[in-house]
Amino acid sequence: EEAKDLSPAQKEFVKALAPIAGDSPRTLKRFVNIANLIKSNGRWLTDLHQEENPYYNVLFMLAVITRFEEFAPEFLERVEKAPSHQTLGEFLGSYGNPDREEVNILSRCIHPVPEEYEETTTPNKDLTDLENQPMSRFQAVVPLAVRFSFKALA
Repeated sequence: EEAKDLSPAQKEFVKALAPIAGDSPRTLKRFVNIANLIKSNGRWLTDLHQEENPYYNVLFMLAVITRFEEFAPEFLERVEKAPSHQTLGEFLGSYGNPDREEVNILSRCIHPVPEEYEETTTPNKDLTDLENQPMSRFQAVVPLAVRFSFKALA
């Protein structure tokens, strides 16, 4: 499904999130629809009172909730407790269980290993930029991401 209301850069970001956002066409379509919904009402984002637009942060957190429903409650709890100055990359690196499949998928998406993508493909800069953003940006968007996941998280 094409993300009609999104800018070209936002469409590319949503495509880059596909490995996190879902593992089926139905899940991915649902994710794109929610991305369009959030984008269509910018007030939800401006109400967060962030200096920079938190749209990509919301989508990243929403993708985690969408794809990893059982893992999401633990992940969100750890996000909320993380030092606000810690970067997302540091947070994932210090997660504690290097064998945790979900953490490995998230880490590879924001910090791809060159051998893991095709020569014709380059990592999405907006997605890899998330690696160096402070956890405070992700902590601020947790309620919005949970709200739009439409899931009851334990």
